[in-house]
Amino acid sequence: MQKISPMTLGTVQLGMNYGIANAAGKPSEEKSFAILRSALEGGITALDTARVYGDSELVIGRFLKQWQGKKPAIITKVPTLQGSTPKELEKFVTESVEQSLERLGVNKLASVMLHGAKDPIIYGKACADAVKALIDHGYTDQVGVSVYTAEDIAGMLSYDIFSLTQVPMSIFDQQLIAGGWIDKLKERDYTVYVRSVFLQGLF
Repeated sequence: MQKISPMTLGTVQLGMNYGIANAAGKPSEEKSFAILRSALEGGITALDTARVYGDSELVIGRFLKQWQGKKPAIITKVPTLQGSTPKELEKFVTESVEQSLERLGVNKLASVMLHGAKDPIIYGKACADAVKALIDHGYTDQVGVSVYTAEDIAGMLSYDIFSLTQVPMSIFDQQLIAGGWIDKLKERDYTVYVRSVFLQGLF
């Protein structure tokens, strides 16, 4: 797996209006390219995106076509599975990631996460089997879940196929540390991404 820098660039704002403190809205493509270029030249090696982040994946894909430097690791997320039947899960997950690959203009992703934190709890083994298919197809080597609560983490840890997660944490919210859940993830050798450190730019 490609070495991931301590900081990862979240790209939701490159695809849509986002952030409590964001008065300017979605940046132009020229400004988005400048942000991406500055991040990669500054040592960031990973970009976080998702299918539901507007046209973030498309912006990244167009940037990568003209970027001459080392290609970053890209983490994207599959929209929530809720509304699908267990038999539909593998098709839904696979088609979602195939669309992400096309939009990003890459053949493989560093990691893929489920955006629906409750999906492993609701669908159980069918969910785990659906994301395992992504590894079997060669689309990624690592799958995980973007979580919110201790319950979400417990549901994810029930299945060995998952090996990374994204958790909310800030100076005001350290419940997952206090509850011992970050230690549990460390024991399982999870890759852990922390989001909302500055509360969408509010702090």
